[in-house]
Amino acid sequence: MPARTEQKARLLDLTTKVLELARDGNRDIEQVCKVFQIIKDKPNFPLFLLEKRLPLRIWPLKLGPGPLPDDNFREHLQTALEDFETDHWARKVLEKIDLFRLEAAITVGVFSVADLGFKEETRWINILKRAEEFDFFPCPAEVGPRLRLKYRDQPNGEQVLIAMKKEIDPNNNSGVFCLKNRDGVLGLRSHLFFQGEVPYILPETLIAFRISR
Repeated sequence: MPARTEQKARLLDLTTKVLELARDGNRDIEQVCKVFQIIKDKPNFPLFLLEKRLPLRIWPLKLGPGPLPDDNFREHLQTALEDFETDHWARKVLEKIDLFRLEAAITVGVFSVADLGFKEETRWINILKRAEEFDFFPCPAEVGPRLRLKYRDQPNGEQVLIAMKKEIDPNNNSGVFCLKNRDGVLGLRSHLFFQGEVPYILPETLIAFRISR
């Protein structure tokens, strides 16, 4: 809807005053430019600027072999995960995912789908696109097993999907890692996207994103 004359006048007045504050050193010019850039680039800028997104939980993670030889790294992860419940998809995908060959540090945060502004169920691809607007990014697949080993105090009944590229097991099942606490049993399992079905995700679903590059 085009702006009315009085709205244009108010916008011009506010913009002029903000620029004067920045010019006189009363506002950080770089921050002002960043806000203007967000308004210019993002049609949903009110969600981005007015509703601060804080993760429900946050973890620093180290990826890669660390002190372990490369040849033993995958075997080490698989052995460590024997303490957790896994399904066929998770075990098969763990055998094939790319693992970091050099140590890398990232930060992972958990958000609900509703935190991203979705009030009704939506598709996985829509969630990933919206998350990127908030500077939340897909995780390397290695985050699944790494976070499972770290997140041992997961509440009973909770499940957290890992935002990642879909992986396919030998049976052609496409999915992502899912951390579950089912009746007090911690697990690294799958959230599958079956062929021919539209995978809608509910607003209350929790997803772990990479929040640092």
